[in-house]
Amino acid sequence: MTFDRLAEIAGTSKSTAHHRLALSGQPQVVAFLCWLERLSPARRHAYIDAHCRLFPSLEHPLLAHSTVQISKLGELLHQQRGLTLLVGGTAYSRAFLVTALGHSCRPTKGRRQGAAGIDLHLCPHLVPVESLIYVDGAVDINLIRQVALKVWPRILTASARLLIFHGLWSAVPELRADIARCTRHKHVILAEGGTPDLTDFENQVPTPVHVLTVSEGRGVPPAIRVASRRLKNMAKGLKTRVVGKKAVQDIGHFSPRPAKGNTLDATDGPN
Repeated sequence: MTFDRLAEIAGTSKSTAHHRLALSGQPQVVAFLCWLERLSPARRHAYIDAHCRLFPSLEHPLLAHSTVQISKLGELLHQQRGLTLLVGGTAYSRAFLVTALGHSCRPTKGRRQGAAGIDLHLCPHLVPVESLIYVDGAVDINLIRQVALKVWPRILTASARLLIFHGLWSAVPELRADIARCTRHKHVILAEGGTPDLTDFENQVPTPVHVLTVSEGRGVPPAIRVASRRLKNMAKGLKTRVVGKKAVQDIGHFSPRPAKGNTLDATDGPN
């Protein structure tokens, strides 16, 4: 195992991987791994699964409904600029999809990072995206605005090709004009619980605009179902909150079997 390979697996830079293992000065980590390797494979994997958070990705069974599902969401991640609106579902299913998209947007070769942005809905059961800035959305709204405005220059100057804003549009309206301008040269994903007022985007966002509507299917935990549509005219397209059959392209549905040893309740997380 080389640091290059380790960085590739972890989705980080070689220098970060080297710092965490070679320069962190934490011999207890090495001792812990030596203890784990003495367990049988079954006990070792059971222990790790029981103590690790869930890592959302497009390949996870909750989202990997079919090859069509993976293909559609993968194509969306390669979009160079414009707007994708993510709405509907529960707080957990939205957080899972947002985090999966962030993890799946890997850094490109060179210095260009994969994703940047602000997320107000950190779920303690999910592995967060390292390049996102998380703010507790349950705290006082004035504090949220203060923190968001403080870190905003870092977002605008980031080399990321994808910007993710989860809950920011409704919480900090004074940033909407800047977000609208970002869609001209970067791909912006806005995640909100309801259909937000996007009048600030009219005549400013490159078309087409994508809308991802999240819902839950059957299964334990329930599958995350995503319906995708493209809007040619934002002003008209967002007036209809209920997605009709003609306007929606269903990109997959899958109900996985319960995973062994997985005690995670899919309804956990803030609502």
